[in-house]
Amino acid sequence: MGKHHPYSNEVKIKTVMSFVIDHESILKLSRELGVYKGVIQHWVKKYEHGGIEELTKETRGRKGRPKNAVFNSVEEELEQVKMERDLLKKVSTLRKKLIKG
Repeated sequence: MGKHHPYSNEVKIKTVMSFVIDHESILKLSRELGVYKGVIQHWVKKYEHGGIEELTKETRGRKGRPKNAVFNSVEEELEQVKMERDLLKKVSTLRKKLIKG
């Protein structure tokens, strides 16, 4: 069985938006990213089913920190909050592009 290669939410969102908004072919995107076409098709189906939230939902491995997680340091918590903020900014920008469509 093949090894699972995790892709960041940013890569998934950018790839799916390139397909949905820019009408890039799945074949072209799969070659650029170096993944099987089926992987991108799966991402597109997830997006069509539940939007960006479904696309970025973690389905393998550790599920991240629970809402009431205890951080080991203020720096660790700050880093987590910054990552969440950055992701929300990117999602907001992509949604605006999609709405303007």
